[in-house]
Amino acid sequence: MANTYSLLHANIQESFRSAGVEIMSPHYRVERDGNKSTIPET
Repeated sequence: MANTYSLLHANIQESFRSAGVEIMSPHYRVERDGNKSTIPET
């Protein structure tokens, strides 16, 4: 089960990254001021 969840989460992250969408933590607050995206470079 742990491996299945790991693969699922990896695929979700990759899909969002490919679409150029940042996934932010609900505990992380930021004001976007034109700073760089948190999406890792490939």
